[in-house]
Parts: sequence; C-alpha cells; structure tokens
Amino acid sequence: MPAKEQHKLDFECTIYLAGRWQNRRAVLTKGGLFFSLVGEEEIKDHIPLHEISCVAAMADNENTEEEELEAATIVGYMDKPPEEKTPVLKKSSTLTTYRFLHAFQVDTIEDGYNSGRSYHIRAESKERCDSIMATISTASIKARKAAMKASRFQESQQMVLRFHTNPLFQFVITSLILLVSQICISCLHRIAT
Repeated sequence: MPAKEQHKLDFECTIYLAGRWQNRRAVLTKGGLFFSLVGEEEIKDHIPLHEISCVAAMADNENTEEEELEAATIVGYMDKPPEEKTPVLKKSSTLTTYRFLHAFQVDTIEDGYNSGRSYHIRAESKERCDSIMATISTASIKARKAAMKASRFQESQQMVLRFHTNPLFQFVITSLILLVSQICISCLHRIAT
C-alpha cells in the first residue's frame, strides 16, 4: 500500500467480487484508490482517480442471492463536487447478489487501466458510505482536472518538438541565423571603416 503520509482515506469495506461480497482494505491517495486484503500491505488492485467516470450510490433492495438484479437502480452524482449534486439514474450491470445496503458503485473509463470495470463497494453504515462516496468523487474530479492540464501541456510540448525536428523549420532557422550573422558582420565592417 502507499506510504501513510499519502493516505487521504484508509478504510475497510466489502467489495463485490466473483459473485460474493469480500472484505478488503481500501486506501485513497491523491492519485488512486488502492485495494488490499484486510491486514495486508500488498496491493491487489487499484483505480487511477483520473479514470473514474462516475461514483454513484446503489439503491438497497431485498433480493436473495439467487435472484438476478436485472435493473438495480443507481442514484448518484456524476462529475460534480458533493455541494453541486446532480442526480443520475442508471442501470447497473446484471449482478447475482443479495443486498446493496450502504453500497456504491465506482465506474471507470473504457480505455483506461481497468477497461471500463465497475466496482461495487459496501460500507458499514449509510453515513460512512456517503462520506466515502463524497471523498472519492471530489478526489476523482480534482485528479481529472490535473490530468487534463498535464495532457494539454504534453500536447504543447509535442507540437514544439514537431517544429524543432522538422527539416524545413531547421533550414529556415539556419538561414535566418546566417543572414543575421552576415548583417552583423557588414555593420561591424562599416563601423570599423
């Protein structure tokens, strides 16, 4: 797991994996949400924060483990800080599970590290669930903004590099340098005479 001084949030939760809820430790840092087994430090999975597309509360229901939830309603807030909550209704993937009490879903972008995977995470209480959701949502919005800024800067750097490596550009600059040198030498000869 990341160093303690990097932790914004360190919590135990259950994650829906392989058809059942499993205990995990989760650590939120400036750059990602990391998961390990409870009591261990080895990272088992992680989500880069700038790749989170949605953090949404999952509606509780009373279905048993054998019943499929064809249309588990997710009510959440997409791409907005907690104080500007805009409701989003969405259908979750088909799950065989029992309860979504105090649970939320984290969706990732299709072309990212997790290939569009959805994580289903459950906390011990509604208050804790809401707090974790808000913290992850806010951190992911900040990370996306920082990634977009870095991306724009990298695009600018690549454009400048394309100019510098272009033979025509190099020829023009070399010609200008030679022309200016000739002008300076001519001026110096006139001043000297």
